[in-house]
Amino acid sequence: MPQLDHIIIFTQIFWLFFSFLFLYIILTHFFLPRFLQALKSRSLVLECNSNENDEINSIFLLNQTVLNNTLNEQLLIVKSTLFNNVTSFDNKNFLDLHLTDSLILNSIFYTTLYCDNIILEKIRINSKIFNFIYRN
Repeated sequence: MPQLDHIIIFTQIFWLFFSFLFLYIILTHFFLPRFLQALKSRSLVLECNSNENDEINSIFLLNQTVLNNTLNEQLLIVKSTLFNNVTSFDNKNFLDLHLTDSLILNSIFYTTLYCDNIILEKIRINSKIFNFIYRN
């Protein structure tokens, strides 16, 4: 239909409207529901992912606060223990090397429980008791 001929203009307009109407019906009946269904499923997936992300964030923040609280409690215990041990050393007039070495060895022992074997092989432990026992 390159030109509208004046003689058959009404039939050409009829077929033009009919072809566009047919195309419109096919698009709205077949393709539009699938397109809307895809958009709706995308929005549901986004909403589900957002809810899951919020849940994971809340669990993470809860675990982080619990970890911070327990870490602060344990650090307070360590601080009080160290402060009590230092004040007990200050109260004594003499320095008990055996007690000092045993405290150092205990701290090293408990520290090595959480260290890696490769790191532990690089650390040399030389205490005064160790040297005293094996030199004599």
